Amino acid sequence: SSDLQLYHDGTDSNIQNATGNLYIYGGSNHIRIRPTNNQESVLAYPAGQVELYYAGAKKFETASGGVTVTGNIANSSGDMTIDATGDIILDADGGDFTFKDGGTTQFQLQNSSGDVQFVNNTQDKDMKFMGDDGGSTITALTLDMSEAGTATFNHDIKLGDNGLAVFGSGDDLKIFHDGSDSYIVDSGTGRLTLASN
Repeated sequence: SSDLQLYHDGTDSNIQNATGNLYIYGGSNHIRIRPTNNQESVLAYPAGQVELYYAGAKKFETASGGVTVTGNIANSSGDMTIDATGDIILDADGGDFTFKDGGTTQFQLQNSSGDVQFVNNTQDKDMKFMGDDGGSTITALTLDMSEAGTATFNHDIKLGDNGLAVFGSGDDLKIFHDGSDSYIVDSGTGRLTLASN
């Protein structure tokens, strides 16, 4: 019933299947698709990985544990969703995660000898910690990068018993509550001044 046709139409060569699936078997050998005699495009191993190539350079490979990509992953339009039934693990051997907008670096998460660094790469722009309070979006904390990191809290700052509010490079002034009493302790070399206007 002309279920499978292999023909040349005067311009192109065609394999046309009209019924069921079209199977290509390689037996115990690889299946290779090449645009030229010596340049791979698709390489399928028997009971193994499948590799995709660009201009003869491997870019994508399936493996027993997932896939390996060489180069960038780009989405030309719309959103990109990564959905996992377990955890999402990001592993950067260079130690940095860079977030860009239109190719311009906006901020980074960096590993510096085990220290985690949050870096805003845009001059004088703030870092904000925001959340949902009773259905309304609030800015809980703003770090003002144009003011050397001045912190502005939207509400209270609470310290537990014996938690110190410490001022001065040499811990010159401490304010705390020890569970029974409240203390203002001046251990600096200057005066303790209480002033009003």
